[in-house]
Amino acid sequence: MGELLNHAQKKLRRKMKNRESAARSRERKKAYTEQLEINIEELKKVLMAQNSFTRKKQTQPQRSLL
Repeated sequence: MGELLNHAQKKLRRKMKNRESAARSRERKKAYTEQLEINIEELKKVLMAQNSFTRKKQTQPQRSLL
């Protein structure tokens, strides 16, 4: 009976460790996703600034080299 109890304890311990590991994995994924979203927003701002600069440059009259 002791062996059966020991096996059940090991199974329960393994199950708990698996749950903890899964929770840590979800947290890492969440943090990674949030960081990607921040990066996207920063890149959008850079792109908008570049587009604005390009538009301004296109609307200015071009200077002749002569």
